[in-house]
Amino acid sequence: MSALAATGAPAPPDAAPIASLPMAVDSGFLEAKPGAGHPDRVVYADIANVPEAAWVRLHFGQDTHLGGAHALRLTSLLDGHVQELSQAQLEQWGMTSAYFNGEAVLIEVVQQHETRRADGPVRVALERVSFQGRGVPLDRNLCSDDDRRVASNDLRVGRSMPVQCTAWLIEDCARCLLSAGHCASATEVMQFNVPLSNSDGTLAHPPPADQYAVDQTSMQYKSESGGRDWAYFGCFANVNTGLTPGERQGEAFELFVPSTLAPGKDVLRVTGFGVTSPPVMPNLNQAQKTAVGPFIDRFFHVLEYQVDSTPGNSGGPVILESMGMAIGIHTHSGCVTPDLGNGGTSVTNPDLRAALDTPKGVCCSPPRLKFILSEGTPEELAPSGATLNFEVHGAAGAVLVSDSPRLVVDRGAGADVVLDAIEVFEGGYRVHLPPASCGATMTYYVEAETQDGRTFTHPEDAPAQQILATVATAIDVVVDDDFEVESGWAVEDSVELLDGGWERGVPSGGGLRGDPISDYDESGACFLTGNRLGNSDVDGGPTRLVSPVFDVPDVPAATLSYARWFTDNNAETDTDTMLVEYSTDGGTSWRMLEQVSGDQGWALVRFELAQVIELPSSLRLRFSISDVGEVSVLEAAVDRVRVEAATCAEGCVGDVEIDGAVNLGDLVELLYRFGSGVSPGAPADLDHDGMVGLADLKLLLAAFGSVCDI
Repeated sequence: MSALAATGAPAPPDAAPIASLPMAVDSGFLEAKPGAGHPDRVVYADIANVPEAAWVRLHFGQDTHLGGAHALRLTSLLDGHVQELSQAQLEQWGMTSAYFNGEAVLIEVVQQHETRRADGPVRVALERVSFQGRGVPLDRNLCSDDDRRVASNDLRVGRSMPVQCTAWLIEDCARCLLSAGHCASATEVMQFNVPLSNSDGTLAHPPPADQYAVDQTSMQYKSESGGRDWAYFGCFANVNTGLTPGERQGEAFELFVPSTLAPGKDVLRVTGFGVTSPPVMPNLNQAQKTAVGPFIDRFFHVLEYQVDSTPGNSGGPVILESMGMAIGIHTHSGCVTPDLGNGGTSVTNPDLRAALDTPKGVCCSPPRLKFILSEGTPEELAPSGATLNFEVHGAAGAVLVSDSPRLVVDRGAGADVVLDAIEVFEGGYRVHLPPASCGATMTYYVEAETQDGRTFTHPEDAPAQQILATVATAIDVVVDDDFEVESGWAVEDSVELLDGGWERGVPSGGGLRGDPISDYDESGACFLTGNRLGNSDVDGGPTRLVSPVFDVPDVPAATLSYARWFTDNNAETDTDTMLVEYSTDGGTSWRMLEQVSGDQGWALVRFELAQVIELPSSLRLRFSISDVGEVSVLEAAVDRVRVEAATCAEGCVGDVEIDGAVNLGDLVELLYRFGSGVSPGAPADLDHDGMVGLADLKLLLAAFGSVCDI
């Protein structure tokens, strides 16, 4: 194997260079104010800019301190991708940021809404910026005349930075990663779901939600020749999603030791992020690619194979194609003659096996239960009581208590309802929701326990976050306006308005003065005040945004929802608000719907029209804002205005499965629950007495074979 050379770091000399530029951006010491009622106040903002850079990464000094009441918010001015870091998370990232596409990043210090004060002086000090210039790498080391690699999208395989190697998820207790040992010491960040590179071959990066700081305390590796080149490590949970890469990607490799491998017959696959050169398109450079080729030989813990690879492929999985399992780590190239191949470290390496048996850092984190909602998250639930199916799966170290899965439901009536699930196959569960009134909003989440007493939920941060659905058999969207096109809204500015009137457009203020960085639904445009960079907030006024007339259906379950933004830099002493009004007579008279104050940011609000309006046949909205009295910086925006009408068809007696027919499946469901107590009106409780008994069976048999609406 003396002909083999490492195919990972550093990047080939002809590759576009990664450089570092000193950049002193210092907020100085910032005054921390009580934050009660004023979420996400921006107390400092600046921009780090490296002209003509393909991407940038920020490096902060040790003088940076956010305290307990502030966060560092970083936003790419190219694509709007955001990373928000607490002090602890910034330290996890080694006082650095994620990788941001483009040449400029907006730096903001955000005072959060908690009432606690900062624990010490707040300061942000940027010391340098690393970036990549423009250029196309020219290095190749292939086993064939033509590059046989093709673009791929294996969710298990990621790119390690800044070393520009490859690493991949494995099915250990915490879904940690394997890579090449010679990449380990410079691996700081893992990236998944990596996009194609730019047209000049420079790297493009995924959003911060797909970038993970490596836990250096978890890193175990060796970087030696002869099948002794391996690394095993894990990553901290993502600061945006709260998920580890294994949880977010949802897939991982199983390791496999084949008893025999036939030279020239068994086919191996290598997937990774190697460089390319012409005639291969530059946007495949260091994007994920895969290739197959024949196995050549195996001796001790070395695998040899004729599969195309280039620098950047190091650390990728060596996959036995017939099994789809990983048998090694790709580490070296050497395809210089027909009888030689590229090489890797077998998963039989004893030091690697010992490391897998003694994980460190986050790789020791207790494993979790995995939830799968079989039909996704339906937006409508039948009023007669819907049936939901889901799966719960354990893992080594997280053994599911089989009778513990349940659904926790909030029907808007105060106390939650806990519904035990029925196991219909191993790991598969079914639960029947209780009846609810048409048009009601129902929220729910799933939870289950492990044998060691831990409780897990889906969504993961439930009950803070839950699944939301409307009780209906159908939802008619009467109005759905995202402001991408002109739709009849009018702006009425008073003569007292000096600046900052409502206008429709893509936000362009950069978030520097309390205006939104992007619209709410990310479709592009919204209505907002003073849409330009600089001093463009509302002065004087009012300025009013008035909707066209909306036709409201004559149903009791109609809802109005919209997203709104409001910020006021003087909210503690100011009386300025955004007034939201409605009219049912075409605009002759107006009534208040809500009054918004403080620093709200984007918020989606929803009203059941029957509770606030006497079911008009027409509806108009008006959003008014003015800056009077004490001068303040006021910014407002509106997006995603929607009117929906829920309709509910009548079901039929005996349709226990709520599928529109009374048949054998309903009989089986009822008999399964026969003799048990249930919530009154549950699907099997046909006579609504809270028990499943003979009377219910008679009602079902009387309706057997019928078809009905649900």
